[in-house]
Amino acid sequence: MSDKTDQGGAIDSRDSPITKRLLNLPGQSIDTKLQDFAVDHFLLPLMIVGMLLIVCLTEWIGYFSNAPRNPWGFSAMLVVSVAVFAARWRRNWAQLKALKLGREGERAMAEYMNNRLDPTARIFHDAPIAHGNVDHVIVCTRGIYAVETKTRSKPLRRGAVVSVTSDHLKVDGSRPDRDPLRQAREGATDLQQILKTFTRKPIWVTPIVVFPGWSIVDHRESLAPVWVLSAADLAARIARQ
Repeated sequence: MSDKTDQGGAIDSRDSPITKRLLNLPGQSIDTKLQDFAVDHFLLPLMIVGMLLIVCLTEWIGYFSNAPRNPWGFSAMLVVSVAVFAARWRRNWAQLKALKLGREGERAMAEYMNNRLDPTARIFHDAPIAHGNVDHVIVCTRGIYAVETKTRSKPLRRGAVVSVTSDHLKVDGSRPDRDPLRQAREGATDLQQILKTFTRKPIWVTPIVVFPGWSIVDHRESLAPVWVLSAADLAARIARQ
């Protein structure tokens, strides 16, 4: 079909044939954070440094060509800005690496679920809820599960162990800044409210926290409401339900 509709040859204004909102990709919210982080903490400071460098070079060229210029003020600004932004880049590099690691973990879990879970299961990634998003939502004959993926770098010279008690969760002996158990509970609760709105029925959602590549030592005696698993145990645990 031609792009021109009327006899006058005007270009037809077209709309996308995709009318429904597409599902989010695994780790899509982290991708957005990565882009915002890179712009705020790397690209913008780099542009400022580049502009000051150009001005500084211009002033020095005029200085050596006996033009009435004074480059010292711009040089001082350049030195200060480089020092400040270099310190910021060093401090923010760890946060950038953590975001990239989290994105890779969510995508790896998505591939694992596609290969290991029941083929009839439906999996939704990066599902938006009231308190943010749920990394993965599994809907299958065994139930509905809200999965939070926590990808952490592993220690090189000792075992990578996550220990869980009734009071807290520790990763390699330290508590995370944000409690994964609470985050998983909030995600499951928000998802239950969404399902109740659409189905008019109370539907239980099991919260799960997964640590890819880590060993889990669970000291809780009773059946805990929040599962804490390694990635390799997820499919088997759901299959036993």
